Amino acid sequence: EPQVVFQSKSFEAPITSIALAGPTNKRDNIFLSFGQKLVGMSKKGKEFFKVSSHSTETIMNIAVEDVRAFVGFESSLSIYNDGKVMDEGYMARDAINHLFVGHVTRDNDFDCVLACQDNTIRIVQNIAQTSTVFLEIPTESAVTTVAFMEIEVDKSSIKGPTAIVYGLANGTLGLVQVFSNGEKTPIWTVEDPTRSAITCISIYDLDKDNAMEIIIGRDDGRVEVYHQQPESLFAVPYKAFTKNIGESVRAVECGIVSTPEFHEIIVASYSGKIISFTTEPVHSRAAEDSYGRSIQTISNENRIKHLRKEIDEMKRKLDKDREKFKKSNGSQALESQHKPAADFPVNSKFTLDTTVAAYVLTVELQSSIDLIILRSPVVLDLVE
Repeated sequence: EPQVVFQSKSFEAPITSIALAGPTNKRDNIFLSFGQKLVGMSKKGKEFFKVSSHSTETIMNIAVEDVRAFVGFESSLSIYNDGKVMDEGYMARDAINHLFVGHVTRDNDFDCVLACQDNTIRIVQNIAQTSTVFLEIPTESAVTTVAFMEIEVDKSSIKGPTAIVYGLANGTLGLVQVFSNGEKTPIWTVEDPTRSAITCISIYDLDKDNAMEIIIGRDDGRVEVYHQQPESLFAVPYKAFTKNIGESVRAVECGIVSTPEFHEIIVASYSGKIISFTTEPVHSRAAEDSYGRSIQTISNENRIKHLRKEIDEMKRKLDKDREKFKKSNGSQALESQHKPAADFPVNSKFTLDTTVAAYVLTVELQSSIDLIILRSPVVLDLVE
């Protein structure tokens, strides 16, 4: 049963990005962004850092290393050093969809890798408090997400060239090798027949074979795991697992969460669901159970108990709010009240699918959809 460690206050705007910070083996500080503000919190929920940017753009992506915060706005990058602006940064030609920070081309300093809407991966270096583009890598479609992968040479301890795993808006997954002298070598690409955009990527060794798995989330709700061959990391990976959660995937992370000996994939969906996929053999018998039930059966029973508890709490809260509402409106019945419709976020896209030469409309809500009314200033032909 999941336990709430802490719950933060409600901020003035929706949270757009979240990142962990701290020493490599103990990243227990939380940084989050909303609007034009960046906030740091401890693992117990205590706020210890807050800074406001001078930009009018919304902060969309953040990464924190040491005392430096790399802040990606809608189309620009700024770097903060211990809360002060170190560099007003780099202005991109188009939107910045994602970023990550790591020792990509230098061992003594960090590089910032940008996933750009104009079909380009850009590696930005900060030298003498000035951000400059070190390398541009063109792609066949808009880059939606990027991740860092370190490659060992001949399985020795010598640090070799690094690689960037990237996901595109047309569903393609790719790997490109990057060298410190500015050269680049495309290694492989994996296309998706449905051309569903890749929204997030995580690199993690799930099966403990010293070869990293590539875990991706897609806009159509699929979570996929691609396995690399330990003897040939440059070979095209094969799909080892896929599962559709029924709504777009917003984030994937991996680690040890529920069971100390087994790794898990943690998925966050558009509606706010948190889903875990485990490597534990859940169909085997639970060692601590005297009735011979499987781990999956016990887990399902605990989930049902937890859901019933949540439902009871929601009913009590609803009854309390209903009574409060009736008292504030006299003797008038609750059903006779006419309340304005509440605002709710809508995720909509109207993108061109070149394979069928038609635009595809996608509308996603955080609740069930009963009816959609479309209004367009131009004539649209519906393709069935």
